[in-house]
Amino acid sequence: MLTNQRGWEQYWRTSGLYSPILSSHGGLVEQDRTQEKQPWVTCYLTDILITYIKETKGTHPIDWPSLFRGVDGIEIPSDPERFLTNVSNWVPLAVLRELEVACEKVSGAKDVAYHAAKTYFDRGKNLFLHYLRSSSAF
Repeated sequence: MLTNQRGWEQYWRTSGLYSPILSSHGGLVEQDRTQEKQPWVTCYLTDILITYIKETKGTHPIDWPSLFRGVDGIEIPSDPERFLTNVSNWVPLAVLRELEVACEKVSGAKDVAYHAAKTYFDRGKNLFLHYLRSSSAF
């Protein structure tokens, strides 16, 4: 654990989170690169949330294009809902967060992501057990 200022400075310099740039005065200035690297997540996660909302709430008044507004690095897809349910797509983490907030509003529950994941993986367990039972009958 880094407990002193010098230790943190050394970590910061070696972590790749800063890069030296020349200032207008000719000297080196440290540039924070944490904003440059935007994490992306698989739409496997967005599909889990959307499927759960569809199954539990039926119609879901989510403003799909608004999930992408203000997010750098991605354009609003022509069919955002379809894009978000295609598990081979990837989106910036900010889109997933916006979707989660929208799902919380629709469901009225702050732990909607937990329930969506639990439902998704419980369903998978049941399908696996069904497969084992049916294959052992032969």
